[in-house]
Amino acid sequence: ITNEQDSLTHILNAGATRRLSEEYLSEGDKCCTIMVIDVDNFKRINDRYGHMVGDEVMIHAAATLKKLFRSNDIVGRIGGDEFLVLMKDVEDLSIIRGRLEKIVVAFNEMKFDSMKDEIMSCSVGASISPVHANTYNSLFLLADKAMYRAKSLGGNRYMIEEKAKK
Repeated sequence: ITNEQDSLTHILNAGATRRLSEEYLSEGDKCCTIMVIDVDNFKRINDRYGHMVGDEVMIHAAATLKKLFRSNDIVGRIGGDEFLVLMKDVEDLSIIRGRLEKIVVAFNEMKFDSMKDEIMSCSVGASISPVHANTYNSLFLLADKAMYRAKSLGGNRYMIEEKAKK
């Protein structure tokens, strides 16, 4: 494990995710998409089944996200049950929507022996550079807001930031 890796999931940790995203975006006009993924009802899972099961969910979620993206995309765990993906060199909305859809479906397909009745889901928010913003902070905040919108609508869905930057 390097100090860039999240100790539980072995994908990038929050600091490395941020640093690599900022470096990528600082290389000039980059088109990319930032996605913030939050596991729905994670606290309930932890409370009901215990932290070992919660850890299992996080490890599986990280591996699932890693598989859905290319090796040069940035995939990291940025909080307890939050992940961030920076998908490089893509601004085509149909490709972006397709990938967001795949994330939601992949979470629905997760099954755990220890939680037979639990239906897994996630809320995802996305923002696109340069359409919505072009700095990591701005893109992250917009994607995060979109993720909370998805959550407020009951989760198990994605939302893309709607407003183009001024």
